[in-house]
Amino acid sequence: RKLDNQSAEVDALISLGLAHFKAANHQSAVKLLEDALDMFQHLSADDASAHSAKALCLDHLGAVYSKVGKPDKAVTFYTMSLRVKKDIGDMTGEARCLVRIGLEFLLLDQLTRAFEAFTEALHMFERLEDDNGISICYENLGDTYMKMGEKKQAIFSYDRCLPIKVETWDKVGEAQCLDNLGLAHYSAGELQMAAEYYEQSLAIWRAEGDKNSLILCYESLGGVSFQLGEHTRSIECYVEYLKLSQEIGDKAADHEVLLRVGLSNAATFQHFIALQFLQQAITFYQDRQDKYSEALCLHHIGAVLGRLGNFEEGMAVLKQSLELRTESQDKLGIADCLQEMGLLCYNIADYPNARGRFEAAQRLLTETNDKASIATCTMHIGACYAALGQAKEAKQQLQTALMADVHSNWPGKVDCLTHLACVQTVLGEQGAVKSLTLALSHLRDKGNRVGEAGMLMQLASACGKLNDLPQALDHLEQCLELRKSVNDKKGQADALIKIVYIHSALRNLGHARHAYEECYALRVDSKDEAGQIECLNARALMAVHEGKMNEGITLHLEALKRLQKQNDTASLCEVLNNIGVCYALSGDYGNATPHLEEAQRLMQHLEQDAKEAKTLINMGSCACEQQDYDSAIDLYEKALLLCRSQVHGGDKAACQMNMGTVSMHLKDMDRAKVCYESALSLLSGHGDKVQEARCYHNLGTLLYSKSQTREAIGHFDNALQLFRASKDGRAAMMCLQCLKAAHMRLGDAFQASQMIHIMQELFSEEEVRFLVSELLLSLETAQQQGDNAAEAAVHIELADAQMDIDMVAAEAHAQKALLLRKTRNNKDGQAEAYVRLAHIKMLQGEHEHALEAFKRAGVALGEVWREGSRARVEIGADIALGLGSSYLWLQRYEEAVHVLVRCIHLHDELDDMEGAYECSNLLAMAYQRLGNIPKATEALRRGLGGELVSESDKMDRVA
Repeated sequence: RKLDNQSAEVDALISLGLAHFKAANHQSAVKLLEDALDMFQHLSADDASAHSAKALCLDHLGAVYSKVGKPDKAVTFYTMSLRVKKDIGDMTGEARCLVRIGLEFLLLDQLTRAFEAFTEALHMFERLEDDNGISICYENLGDTYMKMGEKKQAIFSYDRCLPIKVETWDKVGEAQCLDNLGLAHYSAGELQMAAEYYEQSLAIWRAEGDKNSLILCYESLGGVSFQLGEHTRSIECYVEYLKLSQEIGDKAADHEVLLRVGLSNAATFQHFIALQFLQQAITFYQDRQDKYSEALCLHHIGAVLGRLGNFEEGMAVLKQSLELRTESQDKLGIADCLQEMGLLCYNIADYPNARGRFEAAQRLLTETNDKASIATCTMHIGACYAALGQAKEAKQQLQTALMADVHSNWPGKVDCLTHLACVQTVLGEQGAVKSLTLALSHLRDKGNRVGEAGMLMQLASACGKLNDLPQALDHLEQCLELRKSVNDKKGQADALIKIVYIHSALRNLGHARHAYEECYALRVDSKDEAGQIECLNARALMAVHEGKMNEGITLHLEALKRLQKQNDTASLCEVLNNIGVCYALSGDYGNATPHLEEAQRLMQHLEQDAKEAKTLINMGSCACEQQDYDSAIDLYEKALLLCRSQVHGGDKAACQMNMGTVSMHLKDMDRAKVCYESALSLLSGHGDKVQEARCYHNLGTLLYSKSQTREAIGHFDNALQLFRASKDGRAAMMCLQCLKAAHMRLGDAFQASQMIHIMQELFSEEEVRFLVSELLLSLETAQQQGDNAAEAAVHIELADAQMDIDMVAAEAHAQKALLLRKTRNNKDGQAEAYVRLAHIKMLQGEHEHALEAFKRAGVALGEVWREGSRARVEIGADIALGLGSSYLWLQRYEEAVHVLVRCIHLHDELDDMEGAYECSNLLAMAYQRLGNIPKATEALRRGLGGELVSESDKMDRVA
C-alpha cells in the first residue's frame, strides 16, 4: 500500500489474489480481489486499461466462486464483467464471458438460460470467425441438449463441433468430442454408432498417452460392446481398464468391471474364466456387506456353475442368492433367481420342474407389474412346453409374450421370436421365416453384429428347409461378412461349410470349391478335428455333384475312418448314409445297401426316427432303381410309420410321393393318384413349395397320361406358379411346355400361344438374371483380387439390378457394399450405400427404416460435404429429397417442409431445374397437409416451372 500509483496497486492486488487462488487460498483470494474491485471507483472513468483490469478482476472473482461451488455468485460477477466488456467494445471478451455464464447456469440446472448464453456466444464467435470459440459453443450446446434430454439435437451440436476440432488439429478436443458423440448415441439407443465413436476416441487417447481419459474410454466402450453382444471386444476393453487402474492406483470401480468381465466371459462360453472374475467381485461385496450386490453376484455364479455342468452346486449358490433376496423382500430379485433355477432345470432336460419354477416367478412378477420380466417368464414357459412336445401350447405362450405391452427394447424379444420360429417349423407353418426375419431386423436396429450373424445362420437353415436355396445362400454370405468384421474365425468356418453345401446343391461348383478351401484352412489353423472331418464330407459332396463318384466315395471313407476314432455315432450314421447314396448314384447298389442298412441300424439305437426315415427312403430308392418295387413299397411304408409323430408332413409327403412314383411303375394309376393327393394334403400350406410344385407336376403328368387333360392343366398351372415363386426358371419352363401340349390336345390354340408368350416373358426375366450372373462373375474376380473397393461397387450394381426382380437380394447387396465401405472407412461410399438401402426400404413401404437410412447417409457424408465435389453435393441433395419424402409419408409435415426447402436450394446450386421442380411439388404437398394453401400454391407454381415452362411443353407436369 506504500505505492503511490493506484493503478499499479490495483494490478498488484489482482496478481496477489490470483496467486492465492492458484494456491487454493480461496478466502484470501476473494478478499484481495474485492479490495481491488473497490479501488476502481478511484480510477479515471476514461482509462480504458482500468476498464480492462476491472473486467479481469470480475472474471477472477467469478472463477473463484465457481471453484468453491457457488455458481449463483459466479454468475453475478461474470454478468458484471459482461457489462464492462460491452462498454469497451471487447466482443471476444463478451463471447467468452457468455460461455462462462452458460457453464454456471448448467451447474444451476437453469438449462434455458444456459442455452441462451451459449447461443448468443456462438453468434458472436461466428462474427469474429473464431473457430475455437465456435467449437466450444457447439460442445457446450451439446452438453445442454443432453441435460434437456434432446439427444438428436445434442448429436447435431457435437457433429458441428467435431470437424472444427479436426481442422484445428486439436487432438484432445477431438477425442473429447468423439466421447461426447459416443455417449449421445448410446443414450439415443444407437449402440453401434456409439461404439464406432468410442473406438475413434480410444485411438487418440492412446496416442496422447492420457491414462485418465483412456481408462474412462475403455470403460465406456466395454459397456457398449457388452450390450451389442460383442463380448470379445468387451473383455479386451475391460482387461485394459483393469491394467490401467492398477497403474494409476484408481481401483474405485474395479469390482463393477470385474462383474462385467465375468458376465462377458460367460457370454462367450469361457465359464471357468468367468467364475474367477465373479468370485473376485463377490469378495469385495462381502467385505463391504453390500447384500444387494452380493445376491446379484451369487446369482451369476450359480448360473455359470450350471453352465459348467455343476448343477447341484449351481442350484445351492442360487438358493443362497434367493435367501438374501427374500430377507430384503426384493421381489424382482426373487423372481430372477427362480427363473435362473428354471433355466438350470431346463438345461438338464428337467422340463416339468423348470416350468414350475418359471410359473412361480411369473406369479410373483404379476404383483410387481414388471411387464418385460413377465414377458420373459412367459417365453421360458413356452420353451418348456415346446421341449415337452406340446407345440400348440408353446405357440400360445410365446405369442402371449410377444403381444404383451412390453417396450421395444425388451431383451427377450429375439429369443422369443427364435423359439416361436422353431415351434412354427414343428407345426409346419410358413411363419417361421417371418419370425426369424423380425428377430434379425431387431438385432440390426440394435447394431448387434454377433447376434445378427447367428440369426442369419438360423434364417439360412429355415430357408433351406423350404428349399429356397438362393435365399439361404444370401443369408449365409451376409453372416460370413459380419463374422469377418468381428474376427470370429470359428463362426466364419461354420458359415462357410454351409455355403459349400448350398453352392454344391445349386451346381455352383467353382464357388463351392473356393468356400471349401477357405473353410478347411480355418479349421486346420484352429486344430478343429471334427470340423476337418465335416469339410471332407463337404468335399465328397462336391465331387458327387461334379460326377466324380469314386472320388466322393474315397473322401467319405476317409471321413468314416477318422470318425471311428471320435466316438461320434450321430456323425458316423450320416457318413454311412452318404456313402450309401454315393454308391447308389454310381449304380453300385451292392455296396450302397450294406452302408445304408448299417446307418439305419445305428440310428435305431440312437432313436433318431427322422434320420432313420430318410435313410429308409434312400434304401427304398435303391430298391426302386433295381426294379424291386415290392421291397421299395415296404421300405417307404416303414419310413412312413417312423414319420407318424411329425406334425409337419415333409418326410411323410416324400414317402407318399415316392410310393406314387413306384405305383406309376407298377401301372397302378389309382394308387399313384391317392399317394400324390395324400402328399399334396400334407404339403399344402406347410412351406416346402418346391416339393409341393413337384407333386402337382407329377399328379398333372399322371392325369395327362389318363387323358384327364383339363384336370391335368389345373395341376400344371399350380406347379407353374409355385416354381416361378421359388425362382426355378428351368422347372417353370418344363411346366409351360406341358401346359402348351395340354392346350394343343384340347384344340385351344389361343391358350397354347399364351404359354409360348409366357415362356418368352420368362426368358426376358432370365435376361435380367443373366446380367446378375455376369455381375456375380465380376464380384468373384474382385474378391479373388482382394479389391474391396471394386467389390463394393459391384454390390451396388447388383442392388440396382436386383430391385426389379428380388427386393430382398437387392437389400442384401446394398448391406454388403455398406460393410465393405465401413471396413475401408469410405464415408462417401457408405453414404451411397445407405441411400440405396433407403430407396429399397421406401419401395417396400418401410418408411421409418428408410428415414433412418437417409439419416445415416447424412452422418456418413459429414458436415463439410458442400465444400466437396459436385458428386458429393448431388448425394447430399438426394439425401435431402429422400428425407423430405420420408417425412411426408410419415405425416411429419413440418420436418418435411424444413428439409425440402433446403433441398430446393441445393438443386438450385446444381442448376438442376428438374430436381427443384420435383422438390417443389413435394413441398406443396407438405404445405397443403399443414393447411397453408397460399404457400402450397406458390410451391406448385414453382413445381410447374413458373414463367419458364409453357403448358404445351410439359403436359405431364401440368397434370
